[in-house]
Amino acid sequence: MFKIDPDYTCKRLVKVRVPIDGGQFRDEVFTAHFKIIGIAESESHIEKDPQGESLLREVLVGWDNVCDKDGNALPFEGAAIDNVLNHPSARRALVQAYTEAVTADRVKN
Repeated sequence: MFKIDPDYTCKRLVKVRVPIDGGQFRDEVFTAHFKIIGIAESESHIEKDPQGESLLREVLVGWDNVCDKDGNALPFEGAAIDNVLNHPSARRALVQAYTEAVTADRVKN
């Protein structure tokens, strides 16, 4: 049985490729909580903001294992959300994770 739930959420592992010295990257992970929205609403966000911030402000509803530089857990609120969405690698990884969640396809880098 397929059920339509307008308040459906799911959790996805997000892998952020953080740039480090020497042209290398370090993979860091956290869990994002996403609200699944309709296609028309998703497309509207992407049309007005191709970088994905608008979409993420709508669909990202929580997280686990996001910490500050000292390892202290950051609550899902205000400035912490702004900082995560302003981080280029984190934003890219979140858009990829949401896209994979709603399409069941792995995004190719």
